[in-house]
Amino acid sequence: MNAAILLAAGRGSRMRNSVTDKILYEVGGCTLFAKSLLAFREAAVASLWVVTYRDESQKERLANDITKMVPDDVDVILVEGGEERRHSVQNALAKIPPETKIVFVHDCARPMIEAKSLTKLLSVAIETGGATLAHPVRDTLKQTREGKGPHPIADHTVDRSKLWAMETPQTFQAELLREGMARAVSENLSVTDETSAVELLGHPVSLVDPGYPNPKVTTPSDLSYIEFLINKDNG
Repeated sequence: MNAAILLAAGRGSRMRNSVTDKILYEVGGCTLFAKSLLAFREAAVASLWVVTYRDESQKERLANDITKMVPDDVDVILVEGGEERRHSVQNALAKIPPETKIVFVHDCARPMIEAKSLTKLLSVAIETGGATLAHPVRDTLKQTREGKGPHPIADHTVDRSKLWAMETPQTFQAELLREGMARAVSENLSVTDETSAVELLGHPVSLVDPGYPNPKVTTPSDLSYIEFLINKDNG
């Protein structure tokens, strides 16, 4: 069996109280959380969904969306998240059966994920052990140094030809992910994504460009972009 860890416990502090809960924000009658669920339902890549929640109030609202979206052949576990993403992932991993083969980890603040990307990630993870959505960095990047004034000084241009910006889902053979997260804990490393944990083992992780926008809702302006993308998709 395969499992999907669906991260929904983030506090959204950078939203500056513009919305109560960014992943429960509704666009076109559908929450952003439900939009992520829809992709996993359509792709049928995981028979277990482990959803992390922030508090009891949010848990109830997430459960309402899950009831509407979950297929009959998928089991769901709701588990309380942690202070940081890595803690939420660890809490979710503890609920996943040992016979699980592949684990998806998806930040539900990225609601534009499509089913075709999930099936691609599954095939690559089965073949190589680990795969994540990401996209090549297109901006010009500068390394800085401290200046005499209040602003940093551009020191030199960074070669962007080998730089990629990470997205989710991040997808791994289950034991590889468990071992990587355990290594991060044992070494007291605050990894910001699961790929970083697996890298500690020296295991390569394949990068898959989705070929479409897969932004994360972090600030209020991101909601406007997400609304534009969803309305565009809806014609």
